[in-house]
Amino acid sequence: MQEEMARKGLSETAVADEARVSEPIVKDYLAGKRNISFSELVPICDALGADAMQLLAPKFQKTNLNYRNTSSAARQFASRVENAFLLVRDWLPVPRRPSCHAPGLDEGYSAMLLTEVRRAVMPLREKYQSVEALYEAHDLPVLPLDGGDEGFDAFFLHQGKHCLVCVNLDKPNARIEFSLLHEFAHFVFDAERPVPLDEDLIVGSDYYRNSVPVHARQEYIANKFAQLWLVPFDEAERLSRSDADAVQYILDHRVSPDVVANAIRDVRAQRPGQVSYVDIRKRLVDELAARGVQWGGRAELREWLQGQWRKIRELLAAPLEEDFGDSRREQVLQAMGMIDGD
Repeated sequence: MQEEMARKGLSETAVADEARVSEPIVKDYLAGKRNISFSELVPICDALGADAMQLLAPKFQKTNLNYRNTSSAARQFASRVENAFLLVRDWLPVPRRPSCHAPGLDEGYSAMLLTEVRRAVMPLREKYQSVEALYEAHDLPVLPLDGGDEGFDAFFLHQGKHCLVCVNLDKPNARIEFSLLHEFAHFVFDAERPVPLDEDLIVGSDYYRNSVPVHARQEYIANKFAQLWLVPFDEAERLSRSDADAVQYILDHRVSPDVVANAIRDVRAQRPGQVSYVDIRKRLVDELAARGVQWGGRAELREWLQGQWRKIRELLAAPLEEDFGDSRREQVLQAMGMIDGD
């Protein structure tokens, strides 16, 4: 229980308040001084976003998901999916990690990290060319979910040999594609490390420093993996010379101005002088407005995601019917968005 509180960034007071029990009761459970009462334990586990029966199991297993610094709504949503994943993971495909260069977290200079990530991305991009092909070639299951406009972008669940990428369908198409690439980077590089639940995938002042702080390097690498897939560095060099070309790239490739602006910023940051992502993005958005055109991400990605959702549902149909009781079956179906789907 104490480990779950730490993983989810919750204090004894926060758990007690959310469970509506006294703080001494929580402390007694943590100290092993209280006889188990399910009328107390279940609401405490609910506050933690943990399954009481799984938590009491002799060999309690958890995923590598790190919930710290996430909103309460995102934590509760992802916890339900995580608990369902732990129940059904044995029936999901076992993915195959690609063999590619892994950037080191001990390197802090942004230019060096960018170069290392580029070495990892380009062979994969040349071979697979689309995010759909990338996922299918490595049998990495992905579950689209209705997570709400203000909820998470995506998260990556990993336990043992089993993995699942979860992505929020209530985000714009271009952001969904970026999220899928970001989580694929976690799949490739972070098999043995905790991975954060992502609520904000693109911006952050830590990513614009010459030396990326230690706490931001893991996310910096995943962000740059996605960015370099969508806007290769050689393309960004070309686009950095012409706002008109950059806007055309946005329209032709259905990539967001945010990603293109970040790519151009990375090129210009390697030259003398000041460079501002905000200024670059503003020029691109203004040029789009001046042309009177609207950009949009790849709508066909949603059709592919629905196919992945149906694939997971078909894989789980028989075991859920044969090996699960009614309450457990409903728990999994509800968490994985499969109650009312067809």
